[in-house]
Amino acid sequence: DVCSSDLPKLKTVPEAVFKHTKLKLLNVSFNQVANVSDGIGQLIELEEFDLSGNHYLTKISDEITKCKKLTKLTLTDTNLNQDAIAKLRQLLPNTTIIL
Repeated sequence: DVCSSDLPKLKTVPEAVFKHTKLKLLNVSFNQVANVSDGIGQLIELEEFDLSGNHYLTKISDEITKCKKLTKLTLTDTNLNQDAIAKLRQLLPNTTIIL
């Protein structure tokens, strides 16, 4: 058995992930992701994105607005400030943001 805490932590969402444009669910929870790059905009079929537990997370690219099917964005236990969260709510009015 491999404990997940023994696995290396992601510092970013790997650019290779953004090539999977039909991806519907992306879970990078409990890593060390500090920001989400512009590549997120390529995931046009994305419905759920879980970033919970990424304590270093401070920025998500505005390109996330291209994820028109995004219904759920989980941001519990991240370091996004209130301004960043307010901006996400404005950019993604049809997305449930879980804090």
